[in-house]
Amino acid sequence: MSNEAYLIASNKTGAIKFDLRKSAFTWSEVVANSPMALPIGWMAFFDEACLIEEDEDDDSGPGLVSPMSDAVKRFKSRQKVILDAFPGFQSALASLLERLKARKMKRVMADVSELWGYDPDSFTSELKICLRWFEKPTVKGLEQLIAMSSIADYDTEKRIFAEIDPDVPREFHLVGYEYEVDPESPEEELGYDKKLAFDLDMKGLKSLIKKIEKVLPADSGFDPDDMMLDELDLLEDELVENMEGSCNLKIKKKNEVLTYEFSKPKKLFHVQLGGTPVVLDLLRTLKTD
Repeated sequence: MSNEAYLIASNKTGAIKFDLRKSAFTWSEVVANSPMALPIGWMAFFDEACLIEEDEDDDSGPGLVSPMSDAVKRFKSRQKVILDAFPGFQSALASLLERLKARKMKRVMADVSELWGYDPDSFTSELKICLRWFEKPTVKGLEQLIAMSSIADYDTEKRIFAEIDPDVPREFHLVGYEYEVDPESPEEELGYDKKLAFDLDMKGLKSLIKKIEKVLPADSGFDPDDMMLDELDLLEDELVENMEGSCNLKIKKKNEVLTYEFSKPKKLFHVQLGGTPVVLDLLRTLKTD
């Protein structure tokens, strides 16, 4: 988990699920990204009715979804209240809006499931406070907005805040980072196959890793040394202590991605294998009996 949020422009229809195991979007749909913060400008596209709440029983985290036309109207109507509290960012906000509109998509979404995973007990309630602030600014709402966007040392009288790092521009807290897709790089889309799910003890897990090593080519990015089986032993100890604990391990090289997801039901690891289409085809040849 990278604790990152994503602003997305998409033509996806129907119900959107922010699956904790598989992205609700493709990388070409990402307009902006934001590590460890939810930018204020992003939140201005949404209201509380746009919130899709988490469903831990369904392995899904929270997110925000709105028709593009409604999101644009909200954003435009809220620029004054934003700039009253955070003056000097007119250009950054205007640029964010134009980048989003230029995608010419029907929906705008914010995937905040990774940020929620960092603080699942309070994240959603705090996000609701932030969303209400745009319509009814309060001191509590402003404080929560500042915290959610990772702003430090905000001066309420001067309405300015400090730069947290020389490498992080102040406008980051309002608009995040522009996300650019390399047109020459093929897009990685992770998939999962329900048939590639196993309940294994530690011995079975190590055996599976050895079988995967034999199936995948040398340049696939899968390296059992990188998996560090000693660390997996430590992981087992951790999960014994916390029966609801989970851990993701991702091995990536070139365009091949393999993700392991472990949970701890009935004292066994539940292993769900996934990866790019090429990796999935190879994994389906596994002899697991």
